[in-house]
Amino acid sequence: MSSFARSLCWLAGGGLRIASEIHGMTWSDVKWDRNQILVRSPKTEHHVDDDGRLIPLFPEVREALEQLGRGATSARIFDRFDPFHHKTTRDKLTQAIAAAGLNPWPKLWQNLRSSRITECSNEPDYLLSAWCGNTPEVRRINYLQLRDEDYAAASGAESGAAIQGTAVSARFRPSFIGSLGGVLGLGGSDNGRNRT
Repeated sequence: MSSFARSLCWLAGGGLRIASEIHGMTWSDVKWDRNQILVRSPKTEHHVDDDGRLIPLFPEVREALEQLGRGATSARIFDRFDPFHHKTTRDKLTQAIAAAGLNPWPKLWQNLRSSRITECSNEPDYLLSAWCGNTPEVRRINYLQLRDEDYAAASGAESGAAIQGTAVSARFRPSFIGSLGGVLGLGGSDNGRNRT
């Protein structure tokens, strides 16, 4: 898996704000033994007592970080990622999506974050607020999406998008990560529809 693909899996899996929250992230921010990652957000740092937030080290995020960290020579995780000029990275993602025969979705970076937030939306609000760094109202207005599973549940039908893994990882493993992996040739699958 290329470092670009690992980075995308990590970004999607962590639900981080691109690019501000990943720019200064260091390997010491990853709390391997506690299964947590410390995220410092320039967007919320002006709040009183905001020393950052802890997010879970989701299984797919752990895997991507472990691979990305092999042979790392910098203290920063993304030492070549310039948050003010991330067009090149967006272009790479757009090309990978097009190469898979799909149409790139709008707002690529925001929708990576939105997909994770939506897929964890069954968690209690206090957890999502802590993990995502926003309020239930902000999530409802800006991030939550309707998914095929929502329509299937409302109609009493089965979703068709089975989530596999252990009890813990199945609880958090988003179907979008599998779709992204399929787009980038990393395994997983995509149903051929855009994710928005």
